[in-house]
Amino acid sequence: MLLELIAKKAAMDILTIAGQAFRGGFSSSSISRDGVSESVSYTASATFGIYSATIEDYRKWIEANLVEFRGAFRGPNMIVV
Repeated sequence: MLLELIAKKAAMDILTIAGQAFRGGFSSSSISRDGVSESVSYTASATFGIYSATIEDYRKWIEANLVEFRGAFRGPNMIVV
């Protein structure tokens, strides 16, 4: 599961960059011909990019399992009073 954690974190970084590169420099496009028009808006925000759902799923999985990983690989927390 540790390899899965590392792979998902790496995939999040790659998908963020790929999402930023998708339609880079364009915020919207409009096409009109013979009275029929089409308008498409793109966003440069990482929150609403084309891979945002996948990135969010990976982020939630990492947050849910990170406590377990820390406990398994670091050991229990000890406090001396």
